[in-house]
Amino acid sequence: MITEEIEKLILLQKIDLEIYEKEEEIKLFPEKEKKLNEEIELMEKKIKETKNDLKRVQLDRKEKELEIKSYEEEKNNLNKKLDNVKTNKEYEALLIEIANIKKKISEIEEEVLILMEKEEELIKKEKMLQEELNKIKEDILKKIEIERSKVEELK
Repeated sequence: MITEEIEKLILLQKIDLEIYEKEEEIKLFPEKEKKLNEEIELMEKKIKETKNDLKRVQLDRKEKELEIKSYEEEKNNLNKKLDNVKTNKEYEALLIEIANIKKKISEIEEEVLILMEKEEELIKKEKMLQEELNKIKEDILKKIEIERSKVEELK
């Protein structure tokens, strides 16, 4: 008789413990969901930063290309002036100026190449982050759905 009552008490205690655990699970669900959504937001932030970096690099490259174009025009104008020069000294001065402009153009072209490489890297990084985000979103949404269905079952 007493052992039967003790067994019932033990069973009741187990049930109480299960109920407590289920209630805790229900309470913790919003926090779990929030954490999972924060993971998504973090990835989206990284993608946005990468896109902004990419835009900045593209703008820098376009500015450098415009700068090259401007120097090319200046160089062409100086080349035209070479035909109208009257003294050897003026001719030499124009040649030096043209050489300096060619050097500037070459330096800027190097900068453009570096920016193009950076641009390619950022495009790859953005694509990789986007793929990672899609995978994470899929995984997280599955986890949230599983947790949500567990919570619904518990209610």
